[in-house]
Amino acid sequence: MADNFFKVNRGLTLNPQSSIPTNPVNGDCYYDASQGTFVLYDNGFWINLSSQADVSSASSLNSAQLTAAVVQNSLVRITGSTPSNLYGLMASTAAKQIILYNASTSDVTIYNNNAGEPTAANRISTVNGANVVVNSGQIATFIYDGSQMLWIAASGSGSGSSGGQAGEVALSSGSTSVNVTFGSPQSSTIYAVIAQMLNSVDVNPEFQPITITDKTTTGFIATWNAPLDTSNYLLDYIVSGAQDQFGEAILSSGTTSATVTLPIPISGSYVVIAELTNYTDPSPQFQPITVQAKGLSTFTVGWNAALDTSNYRLEYQIALT
Repeated sequence: MADNFFKVNRGLTLNPQSSIPTNPVNGDCYYDASQGTFVLYDNGFWINLSSQADVSSASSLNSAQLTAAVVQNSLVRITGSTPSNLYGLMASTAAKQIILYNASTSDVTIYNNNAGEPTAANRISTVNGANVVVNSGQIATFIYDGSQMLWIAASGSGSGSSGGQAGEVALSSGSTSVNVTFGSPQSSTIYAVIAQMLNSVDVNPEFQPITITDKTTTGFIATWNAPLDTSNYLLDYIVSGAQDQFGEAILSSGTTSATVTLPIPISGSYVVIAELTNYTDPSPQFQPITVQAKGLSTFTVGWNAALDTSNYRLEYQIALT
């Protein structure tokens, strides 16, 4: 046994306390009657041995909501129905670990080192600086790094997004461009957009390639060559990082469409971006793609002219909206 230690042969009872002790020093320990857990004082912070706290969902969450009393717990539950942006948690002792469980019915987006948390030491560092979306029913784990003075988003079942998002906007007949506004701003204009037209109504839709002609942190402008002939067109877009599936389908010579079965069926709305590839023929066709139908387990795309060989593949990416 170490010097100056004492041994308890049978047991030790700590009388439950209803309030936090005053003037604590490192190493203090008590049993909190209201929380039903042992509480330790470690490096200037009270740390619960095993407990949980609930925080209501809100458009902006930071150390004002995730206070010292909240982060001393081992499990933090986000409740409610409001989509939440999480910018920070009150700083804690080095190596303090918290599991965040999204018990709300909406997504929680974890932002990397964002000014939405006014105190730098309370901010969050994510993998590769990518924002992380924690869907309803999923978790994320945070560990406080006492050297960097940041919370590290260590692991979880959320999806990295780098500010990624996806969406679908209606296009007007006669238009040659559309201005798309993001639901939440990007951290900078250094992002990639892939966009494509969808028309599941017209029998003979136009096939036009899309060019992104402007980008800001709040949105982008997509432009095409000829005025649209009807108002049945939609623009599907993906900003890099959105939760997605992707794959490749083999195409037959002479075809003008293809139906793809998704590797994982979709339970909600989504967008599709696809293009033809051909690494074999010296002079392949160049054809834009239009999405013609979407289902929970399949989607159909079409192009204008019959393929001239069987060397084409359809590369696709889908993203939940």
